[in-house]
Amino acid sequence: MARLPCQWLYLDGFTFRWGRDDYQIDVLKGDAGATHDYDDKVASFKVADDWKDIKDLRYQARVWLKKLKSTQEIQRRKFEIEAQRARRQG
Repeated sequence: MARLPCQWLYLDGFTFRWGRDDYQIDVLKGDAGATHDYDDKVASFKVADDWKDIKDLRYQARVWLKKLKSTQEIQRRKFEIEAQRARRQG
């Protein structure tokens, strides 16, 4: 369970939850609201510092989303390259 008090932020289809003195942020799918459950948890990531306000959570969430989108773009490109190779060979 996330420690209290918590910050929650809904951004780009995910709810980010960061408890006071927790050095990780939980990522939940969808708009989970202010929940302490782990039912919709899809990821968590470590952070170096505690939060001061919602701006800290917003910043960390955007960094995580940027990495996620970059990873998805790399995977998409690899798939396209492999599909092109298969068409040439097939």
